[in-house]
Amino acid sequence: MDLDSFGCEGLAERFVDGYGREFPEAIKLGERSGGEEQRLLNYYKAYRANIRAKINSLRARSAGSAEEERVALEAAAAYLRLMDGYWELTGVSGRDEGGQRLSIGRRVV
Repeated sequence: MDLDSFGCEGLAERFVDGYGREFPEAIKLGERSGGEEQRLLNYYKAYRANIRAKINSLRARSAGSAEEERVALEAAAAYLRLMDGYWELTGVSGRDEGGQRLSIGRRVV
């Protein structure tokens, strides 16, 4: 998740591939595109992105300046977008039956 958040998707894939070689039962390499293991991995990535979004939201709340608040809110929004992308990969879209996006907290970022 950290590598993805910094735009290093290629390194993230290499990490997962290496992890899969060391722990083949955890991530079956032949099922990377949509197997149960990959959906579980994306679930945990979404969970971690959610935690990072919450941390940055708290940083924004306690920021000492408007600039610190802006930076923290931008980071929180980026992690929420990342989380939403991971949810899409798990089959949990964050949308209701009519296709409308479910709100996260008080507003959707």
